Amino acid sequence: MSVIDPRFESPFHTLSLQRIPLRKRETLQAWDAADEYLLDYFQTEFVTQNPDSDQNSDLNRDQNSHTNSHPNILVCNDNFGALCLNLHQYQPALYTDSHIAELALAHNAELNNLPVSSVSVIPSTSHPEGKSGQEKWDIVLMKLPKNQSWFREQLIRIKPFLHEGSKVVVGAMVKHLPHSALEQLEHIIGPASLSRAKKKSRLLIADADLQRTVPESKYPRQWQVDNARKPHNGIRLINHANTFSRDSLDIGARFFIEHLPTDVDGHIIDMGCGNGIIGIATAMQNPAHITFVDESHMAVASARASWQANGMNETQASFKVNDALKGFASSSADCILCNPPFHQQNTVGDQIAQRMFRDAKQVLKSGGEFRVIGNRHLGYHGLMKKLFGNCRLVASNAKFVVLSSFK
Repeated sequence: MSVIDPRFESPFHTLSLQRIPLRKRETLQAWDAADEYLLDYFQTEFVTQNPDSDQNSDLNRDQNSHTNSHPNILVCNDNFGALCLNLHQYQPALYTDSHIAELALAHNAELNNLPVSSVSVIPSTSHPEGKSGQEKWDIVLMKLPKNQSWFREQLIRIKPFLHEGSKVVVGAMVKHLPHSALEQLEHIIGPASLSRAKKKSRLLIADADLQRTVPESKYPRQWQVDNARKPHNGIRLINHANTFSRDSLDIGARFFIEHLPTDVDGHIIDMGCGNGIIGIATAMQNPAHITFVDESHMAVASARASWQANGMNETQASFKVNDALKGFASSSADCILCNPPFHQQNTVGDQIAQRMFRDAKQVLKSGGEFRVIGNRHLGYHGLMKKLFGNCRLVASNAKFVVLSSFK
């Protein structure tokens, strides 16, 4: 595959945009046609129809809204800054669950000599309220997340911060657009319509109806492990909306917790911790301090809540939202456990796993162990052997392998 041109041309700017993590010969764009469609919509429906918008916004606001020189824009799920940076002059806010998205925003702002301070960031663990705590959002531009539970939860959280003139516009590639998305948008926000397809992308457009009752959130959700071997049955897990395996123990984690190291003292890292099941199960059979790490704000919040729900020793654990092990001290961990993702949003690939594996080698002490679970077909054995010079099979079944390398 050929290396892509990083230049993204929109009605607002021509920007150079890169995906995070960086790769030497990147073959994937840091934007898609849904980003283009959202920006075209904003240009046509707001800028063109309101030529004096920089001086006087004509959008309707309720009595609690503060009239200023530009619309209050909330951007959701902007993975690499394509939306926020094109609209930086409007000082939008980014609502995201991804720490990598925050890093990508900062990286691409610097790449284009733009002030990253022009975009405020609201993590998923906070309320998506207006900048002053009083202002309402005039328009919400959202990339449809892969996780439909998180999509529903975002709409529920955003609704209280809209006024009667607000619009919520959701962009998605047609192949990733479920039939239920428009129904959810209309049920929670207000009357909604579906745009025509454009370059295999579509927009879902809703007008806020404040008389429409906001449904109750289903999250965070608590459940108990009951499909694993002793002593793991009975572990209580707390899951926020965008955390993997929200309702039951997934088969990969179930297999992994049966094949964890024992009697490790010192420092163990659960990298890509999700709801914390691996680290909690590890703490049950090791005296070590456990550090839970994930790039998802909701995953780390879930792991912390799960640790507390099981009455674990508060001093035995640390929790960190982070891009893999960036910033961790070299040779500081005795053991690192990992159930790596093999996709980034809707893109399948091993770039995230490769980054995690390299970081693990850097952070492990000499003689420390890196233990991984993965689908058999992913070829982690070759990658680990290349990095560490050794790799052994700990356990396998028809679908998964547990692999171990020592530094």
